[in-house]
Amino acid sequence: MDEPEENLFSSLHDQRRLSAFNMAQLDLYRLHILLSDCNNLSRAGDLINWKRVLDALFRELSAHLTDTEADGCTDLVTGQLVPAMKDLGVLQAKFKGKTNKFVQAKMDAAYTYLSAYEISLRKVLKRLGISLPSRGVRSALGGGD
Repeated sequence: MDEPEENLFSSLHDQRRLSAFNMAQLDLYRLHILLSDCNNLSRAGDLINWKRVLDALFRELSAHLTDTEADGCTDLVTGQLVPAMKDLGVLQAKFKGKTNKFVQAKMDAAYTYLSAYEISLRKVLKRLGISLPSRGVRSALGGGD
């Protein structure tokens, strides 16, 4: 009778391992989707939605951020990014959505701060060993390991 009980425990252990593996895959998939959205939104110049996706990425990574990383991101967002985006919004409203050199300068500033925010989060991913695309993908694309 010991044998079926042993198989049950082995089976439960395997199920837990499979469950942990599946959860890790889902975590990686969520990160992949967020990073893909960042790429698409930044190229499209959709600054507001790009920031929202970066904020979601920040929340996903928040448990893994060091205090220095978290403070750096928070300082960047509250001290530079949000004011730049507010200034951009004011100018866009003033010029009724038309782009001129003033609006473009504010847009460039907001874009620069969003890029810095994204790069800082990607550095956290790299520190965690989740540098996307993975080595296997780079190798398959003809890049180095």
